[in-house]
Amino acid sequence: VDYERPYNGLQEAEELLRYLLSVNPEKRLYYALLGSVYMRMKDFPSAAEAFIKAGLYYQAGVAYLRTEDEKALDSLQMRLFKRRHPDAFKILLLKAESFRRASKTEEAEKFLWQVYKFSEQDREEALWRLAWLSYLKRDLYSAMARLKRLNRLWPKDKYSYWLKKTLLKLGRPEEAKKIALNGDGFYSKIDEILEIIVTAKAEEPFRVTATQPSGLRPILVGFTRGRFLEKTFFPSSLERARALILLGQRELALKEALWQFNTGHVGADETCEFFRTHGFWYMMPWCEKRVSEQRAMSYRYPFAYPEMVIEVSEKTGVDPLLILAVMKQESRFRPSAISRSGAIGLMQLMPFTAERFLKTDQPVYKECLVPEKNIYAGARYLRFLLDRFQNIAYAVAAYNAGEGSVGRWLEGFAYEGPDEFMEDIPYAETNYYTKVVLSNYYHYRNLYKEVSLNTK
Repeated sequence: VDYERPYNGLQEAEELLRYLLSVNPEKRLYYALLGSVYMRMKDFPSAAEAFIKAGLYYQAGVAYLRTEDEKALDSLQMRLFKRRHPDAFKILLLKAESFRRASKTEEAEKFLWQVYKFSEQDREEALWRLAWLSYLKRDLYSAMARLKRLNRLWPKDKYSYWLKKTLLKLGRPEEAKKIALNGDGFYSKIDEILEIIVTAKAEEPFRVTATQPSGLRPILVGFTRGRFLEKTFFPSSLERARALILLGQRELALKEALWQFNTGHVGADETCEFFRTHGFWYMMPWCEKRVSEQRAMSYRYPFAYPEMVIEVSEKTGVDPLLILAVMKQESRFRPSAISRSGAIGLMQLMPFTAERFLKTDQPVYKECLVPEKNIYAGARYLRFLLDRFQNIAYAVAAYNAGEGSVGRWLEGFAYEGPDEFMEDIPYAETNYYTKVVLSNYYHYRNLYKEVSLNTK
């Protein structure tokens, strides 16, 4: 990366793909990649054109929907129907969604019934959207009937949750009790997540007394203001790696520790404790897959960069566990992470966002690769979003999609709770992102109970 000029991975990707297409204009993969680049650049008309050339008609429809170009969407749908292309019904689903969000519910319902009747591969999705449309209209009896059918034909926790909630709204608690949610996914813990969202109090102080989950042999015990109150001892086979750390050769130390593990001189638990103690936080996903089951959760949800996160938390008033929940999803704790769209560092900040919250004379692209500054800027942005929306779920969604998008979604519907908002997020990426980050937050709170919540 040239730190003296803005990093624009998207522009470079576009130039490369256009060159490749000039050499081989028939290569559909290049058009597909180019369409993805344009989507991230928010050049939706160009994205639609590229996706059509790649034969990805549904993605082209999504691009048209982002620009609210109904004529282009209609034209695409008619062309696909004439060719009897299977994506024609997927485009009809997009049209139905567009009409629903424009409060044209009767037209939306008509399109959805067409898909349900004539497209076997899209039948489940059509019925779900019919059920969701009924639920948001507060036509609860229709929603109940459709959700029951969904749950019988295609059982999923999502359908079970909304059926259960519909039954409770209809005053049928005994029937609702019989519905069980399976697995360990988002919906199985959504009630606890909603409780966290609702009960968060901004006036509660932070009390960080440990950065290691209870029940495990501690590595950082009683961590406070950068002081370690207990030493951790490692096998002699890791002494050379420790010496390299003292010499400032961190990458060599990492390679040495991995070599000791791969040659059988040291076990996974000892290797991973070495990584955690010496701040190799980006190795936590590697550790999660190799340590004992008892320790897996502590590596899946590590208290990464503890000094920095706690200090930034005290400065910004953002819960340190929320900062970690976002960081885990954004970068997997890799400080050098740079996304395809040019987001940089641990909190994956776009340069224009970093410029809003970092006061520096240095190139912002370089500053974003400094962990302390990246975490600080990301936390300040979270603080801004929390203050604006007064709700953790809305703030997390805005961190991914932008405050403007979330503002429009909230204006369009009168949601009765954060769960309705999260389910109705129209961008698939943001819908998934919000649920994952809040699931992370839930697990962090369960693991680090000594850390009090104070984020509104």
